[in-house]
Amino acid sequence: MKSYILFSGLAVLVLYWASDWITFEVLEPKPSSIKNIHIVETDDDEISAFVVFPVGNTPPHEMHYVEHLVWLNSIKSSSGNVDSHSNAWTNSHSVGYWLSGPSGDLFDLLNKLSGVFSPIELQRDFAEQEKNIILREREFWKVGDIREIANEEMNAFLYQNNSIATSVTGDSAQIADLDFDRARKLHLATHKPDTATIIVIGGVSEKQTHRVLQKQDWIKPKDIRQTQPLRFNLSGIAEKAFQYPNQNTAPTLIWRHVVTLPESIQYDLLDAQTLLIGDILGSSLTGGLAAPLHYDAAIARSFDFEIWPLDEDNVEIRFIGSPDQGVSLSQLQGAFEDTFSKITTDGIPEQTFNQVFNRFEADWPDWNDDTETSHWRADYVLRSTSVLRMPLPTSAVRALKAQLSLDSTNGLLRSLGAEGRTSVALIGPKERF
Repeated sequence: MKSYILFSGLAVLVLYWASDWITFEVLEPKPSSIKNIHIVETDDDEISAFVVFPVGNTPPHEMHYVEHLVWLNSIKSSSGNVDSHSNAWTNSHSVGYWLSGPSGDLFDLLNKLSGVFSPIELQRDFAEQEKNIILREREFWKVGDIREIANEEMNAFLYQNNSIATSVTGDSAQIADLDFDRARKLHLATHKPDTATIIVIGGVSEKQTHRVLQKQDWIKPKDIRQTQPLRFNLSGIAEKAFQYPNQNTAPTLIWRHVVTLPESIQYDLLDAQTLLIGDILGSSLTGGLAAPLHYDAAIARSFDFEIWPLDEDNVEIRFIGSPDQGVSLSQLQGAFEDTFSKITTDGIPEQTFNQVFNRFEADWPDWNDDTETSHWRADYVLRSTSVLRMPLPTSAVRALKAQLSLDSTNGLLRSLGAEGRTSVALIGPKERF
């Protein structure tokens, strides 16, 4: 299934890089499996071990600092000489750490990974210097990128009073205010075995992995409790516009809308439904956006359209468009909003739905290809865990497509047209606004 938002760039690189060099076998989770331990067996010689914690109500930029310190501390303090690759990530929902190496080193890898529970004992001066690393990281991703700056400010408005409203890196002032003592306290409060999710992928069995964990005695089945993601709460119906005049930037409209659904929908099913709607509305077929905005009328030179779940009850819609020659950004906005409103009211024609549905495979693999399916399974487990969702069995994911219908699609589409929280950004030469 598709992953969004919800990753920092580093996490995406880690997850997809990992899938390039591990060959997996598909395993259906056993009913007796501990819910917070996910094991994907393989006959490959390599293994990767992950430990993931929820960010919870902690400001993500503070947890990001904790992540840097914890990983440096665990590498420094852990014993054993493990020939491994390692890294860490923080996103709006979770913080994770991973190690990879030969499958015969499972004990040593997990032993080294257990160092994330050790109290942070870095020198204060060293920890303070790490703030400069984070500042450079922010500058690499944000400075000079008007779209990134716009989206960060739009996030603060759209997600107001939710933890995901805060940038993972934080702004310059927040980074300067990061406190070593507070970070140490946050680490002790958040990095606990009973809230950890462990993932092991590679050439070891579930039985071997549990035996190693029991020997190390750093996590016990009876102590594990299921981590629940924070629920998103829409902070009232409102609209806010942002303007970013820049003579050297091509005119761009960013339109984002968050809406609460009338009823909850299981996360993976909602993900599939929104992906299907995104494919339909992004097409030139009747009921799509391309014909009225691009082909029938030269209003948008180009555009991207995406929909995704924030949780089981809330969905975000994003339209990014470039106006055609002679068209202002405000005119493009009006044309898009009118077209989108009409589509959500009229619904998708049956012929269009059938045509897109028949070729719709989302980000699912070719289920007849064991290698492709196993690669997908590994990525899916990691993606689900990173947003604190329990991965479904492969059989349940395969059954999702059969739950998609014209009626359910149009029902969800009508909900997307309801009032919510809307933010618009106009970027480029001011005369094009």
